[in-house]
Amino acid sequence: MAEIPKDRKVAKRKGRGEVPVEQLSLEECFAELQQIVDRLEKGELSLDESLQLFERGMQLSRRCERELQKVERRIQLILENQSGETQLEDFSLEPEESAEDETL
Repeated sequence: MAEIPKDRKVAKRKGRGEVPVEQLSLEECFAELQQIVDRLEKGELSLDESLQLFERGMQLSRRCERELQKVERRIQLILENQSGETQLEDFSLEPEESAEDETL
């Protein structure tokens, strides 16, 4: 996971004391989310602290999900068909099934 730059770790806003989720890069969101998970898994926090971290984690998670959905929509494979025209196909992380797989 990417580390949060030191200047972001100490970046504080008056009030809640944390950088707003929308101002963080996707990598910073993932890194902070990992830190939150690590802290929660240790089980050394009070219930109130755990709840605050959980809320922040949910904000980060939603932000990551939104950003990944944007990226997924933008990722398209450009293929040339036989006539030389380009056609767009949605990108899929799942491998295509071959005819052999279908007969099993």
